[in-house]
Amino acid sequence: MHHFPTKQTLVEAVFGDFLEQLDAEITALIARDDEPKGSFTRAYIETVFTDHEANSIYKEAWAALYATSITDPALRCLWSEWLRTRLERYSDTDHEPHLEIARLAADGVWVAYLLRADGDEATDLSALRTRLLAMTRKDFSLG
Repeated sequence: MHHFPTKQTLVEAVFGDFLEQLDAEITALIARDDEPKGSFTRAYIETVFTDHEANSIYKEAWAALYATSITDPALRCLWSEWLRTRLERYSDTDHEPHLEIARLAADGVWVAYLLRADGDEATDLSALRTRLLAMTRKDFSLG
C-alpha cells in the first residue's frame, strides 16, 4: 500500500498488469498463426485454455481477480475497454458471428471451470478446445 493511495488503486494496477500479460500472450500467438482470419479469436481461446493448465497458485490468483471484476465496476470497465480495443484492432479478421460465438463459449468454459468444486469430474478440456478452434477456421460453417 506504500505505492498506492488506496486498495482500489492497487487492485486496478494488478488487473492492468494481468491485461498486459494477456495482451502479450495473445500478440505472440497471433504472430505465430499462419491464417489471419480468426487469429485473434484462436489466440484468445488458447490463452483461456492455457490458464486451466497453469499451476494452481497462478490460476487461483487470476481466478480471484476475475471474480472481483464481476462485481467491481472499475475492473469491468478496464476489461470492457481492453476487449473493445482488441475487437476494433482485429475487426478485419475477427468480426464474424461464429468467431464471437467461439470467444463467448471460451469465456463460458473459463467461468464453468472457475465454479467447479474440487473433486468434480473434469470436463474434457482438450476436446472443447479442439472444437472451439475448429469454429474459427475458414472452412467452418454455422449453417
